Amino acid sequence: MKRLVAIAIAAAGCGNGSSPMQGCDLSAATPTMHTSISGSETWASGVHRVPSTLTVPVGATLTVSACSRVELGADAGLTVNGALVVAGTASAPVNFVAAAAPAPWGSIHLDPGGTADLAYATLTGGGGAAPLETSGVLGAPIYVQGVGGPPTPRPLKVSNVDVEKATGVGIALVNAGFADGSTALTVSTAGAYPVYLGADVVDTLPDGKYTGNAADIVQLQSAFFAAQDNQRTITRDLTIHNRGVPYCVGMKEPGVITIGDPSIPLVTIEAGVAIGWPKGTSAGGRLRTLADTSTNPTQALGALAAVGTAANHILFTSCEGSAAAAGDWIGLMFNGVDSRTRLEYVEIDDAGADSGVIGTCQTNQNNNDADAAVQILLQQGDVTASFIANSVIAASAGNGIHRGWKGSDTDFLSGNALTQIAWCAETLVPDLSNACPTTTCPTAP
Repeated sequence: MKRLVAIAIAAAGCGNGSSPMQGCDLSAATPTMHTSISGSETWASGVHRVPSTLTVPVGATLTVSACSRVELGADAGLTVNGALVVAGTASAPVNFVAAAAPAPWGSIHLDPGGTADLAYATLTGGGGAAPLETSGVLGAPIYVQGVGGPPTPRPLKVSNVDVEKATGVGIALVNAGFADGSTALTVSTAGAYPVYLGADVVDTLPDGKYTGNAADIVQLQSAFFAAQDNQRTITRDLTIHNRGVPYCVGMKEPGVITIGDPSIPLVTIEAGVAIGWPKGTSAGGRLRTLADTSTNPTQALGALAAVGTAANHILFTSCEGSAAAAGDWIGLMFNGVDSRTRLEYVEIDDAGADSGVIGTCQTNQNNNDADAAVQILLQQGDVTASFIANSVIAASAGNGIHRGWKGSDTDFLSGNALTQIAWCAETLVPDLSNACPTTTCPTAP
């Protein structure tokens, strides 16, 4: 059975962690010392030393010219309330380095309202000295804090940027996404993960390389502190791209991906994407669509199209690696079913944790629990056609598929493979009078 961490390890073998930017000759440059920024200014080509953290004030722009090296002191960085422009070129890049290596420099910290546009830049050895779990910036050389929305702000643009040897995460965005036009981002040799951001802006993650880190996994939704939370509801159409590494929903405790808005947004997942959840100490993780329960039939407020191929499945699983087990996360929960929702060539592993949902008909364990790898819930109306095909559901601690409606006995098992299911392969459907069949549910041990 495939595991998320195994995929990350395999991906790590694809990258060499080296920067493609060679730089320009600054061996004879006389360093310029910077101790404050009072307004807009341009740092000319050369060497610039920043012994302690500087703030770019509101309304000001700091421009770092091509062919520059910025040497930052231990835990020193740039706090950006205005704008930062790093204007490197392919032949004359900009490098941010530690002035007293191996002591790490701090972070380029975008406060709410601040923006940054980085081109042909390499950031090496940043993120501060604090461990990931206690770091206010998650050990990230670039930390972005947005505010407001929806739509979630997108204040960071990167183009041909390399982040190397970060203390923790390469780039962390909280309530923020990458700006349009971002491309060719490389994060390697980070002490933790390449990127952390919210699922509502996951489609802004640029093309690039995210391998060669301690864990080649893009982290979503939740970190360690409330101020770092990214669990906003997806309210617009977006695509979760295959960037060559898996996604994990929660660094410590599992997060939730929620899709729902009166506009009925569609989330599309590309073939080959792997998404996992860590095992929770209290509540489990899940992906869910919301619904308007006042309508008849129940109107879904979100849609999910996860369509892989025979050679390139989409994987929903546990983030626990070799310790992964049935019940590590809740599963996929559909409150109402939009006509665009489709699961094809997907694999759902290690789900079935307690969801708190109770069904009508008993399982083969003489309970009414609706825990399942896939939960389909309608307060009114029924489901007349299966939206799952050519897929695998394995190692569920509850049911395989919970059919939570009244009326049509629509079969979801045909054309799919279920195995190691603790309870029913699919639960029984009550009739319109809420009476359950006298037969027992099918099983898939």
